[in-house]
Amino acid sequence: MIVLFTGALPICTLDWEFWVRFIPYFLVTFVAIWLLGRGFYNTWDIFRYDVIKTFTFISALRTIVTGRAKPFRVTSKVAGTGNRSAFQQPVWPHWIIIGLSLIAIVVGIVHIRSPLWYVQKPMVLVASIGWTLFNITLLISGVLRLRRASRRASYRFRIRIPLYWQLLGDNIWHQAQSIDLSGRGIAFIHSGPKLSINDRLRISIPTKNQSSTTTTPRNQDTREDSEDIKLTAHVVGEYTPQSRAEQRVGLLITDFATEADEVRYSKLVYSPRHLLSGELAKFRLSVKSSDQQ
Repeated sequence: MIVLFTGALPICTLDWEFWVRFIPYFLVTFVAIWLLGRGFYNTWDIFRYDVIKTFTFISALRTIVTGRAKPFRVTSKVAGTGNRSAFQQPVWPHWIIIGLSLIAIVVGIVHIRSPLWYVQKPMVLVASIGWTLFNITLLISGVLRLRRASRRASYRFRIRIPLYWQLLGDNIWHQAQSIDLSGRGIAFIHSGPKLSINDRLRISIPTKNQSSTTTTPRNQDTREDSEDIKLTAHVVGEYTPQSRAEQRVGLLITDFATEADEVRYSKLVYSPRHLLSGELAKFRLSVKSSDQQ
């Protein structure tokens, strides 16, 4: 963008001496990052993340220069009103850069046709316009991705553990398998009685022997005597899985039986084992694949 506005180049030559050094360096750098990433590195996502965090880093640089650190503030991990999330930073600086980039492209095109306040080789301006278009694409993609990722009220972790549910007023517990958990909701799949929107349930999540695969319904006393996490919730979503014999539902948690249950549930959802389980599984798969090759 600066090149298109001023005509000034950040390098002194674009002859073959530059390209025979730059192209190998550029290619080897990406190959090295790809190999070190072990399948987790996504070039597009990394570039997009870099442009989104740019202004956050500029703000942090101000602290380094002035020596005055802002007081630490714990941010909420739950969305506020509307579609705006506590995770979402202001994106107006990015839109300003997008606007300036578009103006710079127009300036570059004008100077290719008839130079005004600077003279530069047409190929240099064409290359600069190409990079500017690439940056605009990154910025727009990053901003849209950030907005799309911020619509959910709280993050859902893919945690698959057995749990038990019963309708309020009933005394039979039915087993289910969780699909994901969040601080405010649960999604699970089951093959018991069909549930409907707004059904109110009691949920019991075992804290021991979570690998149990028994499907026998249990009576009320059995669940009350255990050390399960107990909470109440109501059905807010109903989905049809591949098997017609099963039903997938989404729950909104309304209350916990005790404060201890709420604490234990939070520890379950945000435990390091569950936070890393998906990434570790991918890592083991990549290692196994490499060993086989």
